[in-house]
Amino acid sequence: MYLDESEQGQFLSVGGFFIATSKLPDVESQWVAFKQGLGLGASDVFKWRVDPDVRSRIEQKGHSIDDARIQAAELVAALDHVVALAIVLQERRGRYVVLGEGENAEVEGRSWNEVYGKGGAVRHFYARGVEFALQRFAIHISRAGTQGEPCQVVLDDLGWSQTGKMTRALSRKLDQLPDADHWAIRGWMEKGPEALRQAYSDWYEKGFQSGPYQCSPLRSLRFEATFHESHATWSPALQIADFIAGCAAAVFSQLSCNRRPGAASECLRTMLKRFMHGNSFGFRVWGDGIVLWPPNRDLWNRVKNSLQ
Repeated sequence: MYLDESEQGQFLSVGGFFIATSKLPDVESQWVAFKQGLGLGASDVFKWRVDPDVRSRIEQKGHSIDDARIQAAELVAALDHVVALAIVLQERRGRYVVLGEGENAEVEGRSWNEVYGKGGAVRHFYARGVEFALQRFAIHISRAGTQGEPCQVVLDDLGWSQTGKMTRALSRKLDQLPDADHWAIRGWMEKGPEALRQAYSDWYEKGFQSGPYQCSPLRSLRFEATFHESHATWSPALQIADFIAGCAAAVFSQLSCNRRPGAASECLRTMLKRFMHGNSFGFRVWGDGIVLWPPNRDLWNRVKNSLQ
């Protein structure tokens, strides 16, 4: 599984895909060929957000950025052996809403500012996004079975991470969060990536114990004992992961501001069949291959309608 992150407005998307290791070289070769068709070199980076120099060279070849993005989405959609997913995490500026276990009702809680204080930010949900993605990867492996290849998790280089200042007041406020979000945000703010490494070690030994994605310890599913880090500069696979994550973040961010998502919505709609289980809007936790957390029923429905 390759995961990258994209922060847009009040949203952080942790997204990417999983694939049989033997199929990866072919996928990366197709991504390189796609870039070359845009007039780029094999070593140039094409992600959802395009660097100015890369944008300029694409446009010099007569392509618009939106056209290039649509071509990328069509390529991802054609990769039968890729299973995509996007965990979209929202910095709630209104009420904080949680979904009760096995329920579909919203429960009103405290506002973002009341709970998190000024030290909170959407980037502190990152570990929660990795957890949701890894749950889905693990359940996919448990259903499909393993055939000798170890399962690897590759994350974008975590050097980007910045932890906020953990004040006593913020610490007390975090204690008021649901347990599932409390550990992720507190751990990330206090320890940064080290908290995620510890969490992965726990999942490796104990698995996931709650919700519809309960599964055996990662050890028994032939996962490696820790995750790897790389960078999209050197990894075509992480460029694809960034494209998926960035596209999802753009759709949610733009629709939350009542703006038309344009090419982002078209791209996500095109790739939808590649998302986990082919039905990204099912399950009790507000999503399968596409997840919005914390739950936000109005925005969820707007996104769902935009992709139909």
